[in-house]
Amino acid sequence: MIYEHTAAIRPPRALWVPFELGRPLGVPNDPAFQKRVLTAALNLLAEMSGPILAEYSESAPSYPDSEESWVCPINIGAQKPDTEQADILSRVLGEISDLSPWLELGRERRGRSVFGVSQLNIQDCTRFLASLLTSRNPESRAPNASLGESLKRTSEDLFAWYTEAAAAQPGALLPTSRALENWYWNETAAGRLILDLARSQFDHPDPLVRRVIERNLIPWTQMHKL
Repeated sequence: MIYEHTAAIRPPRALWVPFELGRPLGVPNDPAFQKRVLTAALNLLAEMSGPILAEYSESAPSYPDSEESWVCPINIGAQKPDTEQADILSRVLGEISDLSPWLELGRERRGRSVFGVSQLNIQDCTRFLASLLTSRNPESRAPNASLGESLKRTSEDLFAWYTEAAAAQPGALLPTSRALENWYWNETAAGRLILDLARSQFDHPDPLVRRVIERNLIPWTQMHKL
């Protein structure tokens, strides 16, 4: 996915693909295109010596509509101003209640979920993250995890839960990962909670917590919001 990294590592055989990060085979639900990518990678086994870093020249297919045409299946309202930060926990829990039926529908369709790395339910993930707004060492955290690890895992679970629920809308149009990301960070109280947390704890005394905030908590495409 990242040409410079692969060139530096110099594996025996590698195929660089010009696709969106996280989607090394292109867009979902296009088995013919995905098979062409896999075939190109497997064909590198015929080369007699390495290292080889080949480039895949075909662009990934586009979605049928632009990402701007996708909307969340339920209008949970825009984020509220800073003066209402004290109510952030109840607002996120309210969003979770509204989105829960869509999450279950999505799981039935896909038969899988990436939620659960923290080993906490979504409500406890939210309460832990909200507690970090006012306490630098909350008692509740992910099982067998440090404070920094708990922050990383619960924030990842919150994002996964929201985007899986939002992606379950009816209709043929699938949201791009960028559309889901923009929705989460621009329109939900959950995204607002994480942004507020990053602002309030950027100087946390725990170095692992600071590192998670600096490197993992917010994607680089959304850093301008800080």
